[in-house]
Amino acid sequence: MGISQYIDVYFNTAYGRQFMEVIQNPGAPQPSLTPPVRVGAKVTIATFTPFTDENGNEVQPLPDNVVAVTAAPPPQYIETNEMGQEVASSYSPQVSQPWYVFLLKDNLDIYALEELQAGEYRITNFDGEYPRLMQKEDGSLTRKVEEYVQDLIANGYTPPGFGVGSIGFVEYDRGSPGTLRFGNPEKRSRRQANSWFAYLIPSNVIPLRGNQNPQDKLRQDEEDYRERQERVRVGKLEARRTKVDNTKRNLIWVETSTGQIESSDKSPGNSWRKCPKITILDKEISSDLRSLARGLEESSYDVQLITTKNGTSGSPIALKIGGGQVSEIIALLEQSAAPLRTKSGSGNTAIIRYR
Repeated sequence: MGISQYIDVYFNTAYGRQFMEVIQNPGAPQPSLTPPVRVGAKVTIATFTPFTDENGNEVQPLPDNVVAVTAAPPPQYIETNEMGQEVASSYSPQVSQPWYVFLLKDNLDIYALEELQAGEYRITNFDGEYPRLMQKEDGSLTRKVEEYVQDLIANGYTPPGFGVGSIGFVEYDRGSPGTLRFGNPEKRSRRQANSWFAYLIPSNVIPLRGNQNPQDKLRQDEEDYRERQERVRVGKLEARRTKVDNTKRNLIWVETSTGQIESSDKSPGNSWRKCPKITILDKEISSDLRSLARGLEESSYDVQLITTKNGTSGSPIALKIGGGQVSEIIALLEQSAAPLRTKSGSGNTAIIRYR
């Protein structure tokens, strides 16, 4: 039985039907009842205890590629404490989820992070929620990133000064799907440990040297999944796979010391950086200097492209821009995954170079 058929069967039983949701699909004349497990829906990893025999041995444990999921809980629970006061919490020990189903790991975008690119990353925020409950020092549980990180800081598990703006390395933790382990062995935690790390989620960090943003990777993998489902539906998966892959993986790379540009599905060498597409002034453009110059010229900025040769035939190595909104362009580039660095000049000008 296929996954989609299994989901339909489960939520069309007498018990499962009560959890169906009313969804207005684009192009449909009327809203329809739809299972809560569908493409784009939010779920959370279920705390699933396998069946055991009388000796405590697991009976038919889950295969490695199968995971149990349940409904994503709300951001907050409002409950009454022992003093009779209403308090808000991200976790409720009194509330249990009414259903769970089994999916393949390939069905969940969080497992796409197993192929996360190595390199330095910067923390930009502590917003959002983990896909599972995290235990704090006092044994209480939370799903809020900021609450969990502040607990780590307060108990000395991070270096002095750790916070938004910190730079370090991230790796995917297979034992905690959907989360990243952020650390920096060059700095000691206040407990004097070099091997410290903090759990974060993809939207909390951005790469520094042209690597793909973790959040962009999740978005791209979701689009890839939708494309695969459509190709299967029309029965032309094999015939169309080569064409789709060839266009999707045609990436732009720059040799940062010379400004040379090359199009390839993989890095031409160690000194080359990927130029992912970025959005500037509501336009999606490649993040190489020449493409950026063209995009800014069309938006009435003063642009001077500096190349390795006189004229426009040389490879761009720097870009000087001027205009009333230069500071906004600088902020957009610094927060993006572009392999670019900026420096403010005199007046409303800035110099942009490769990292």
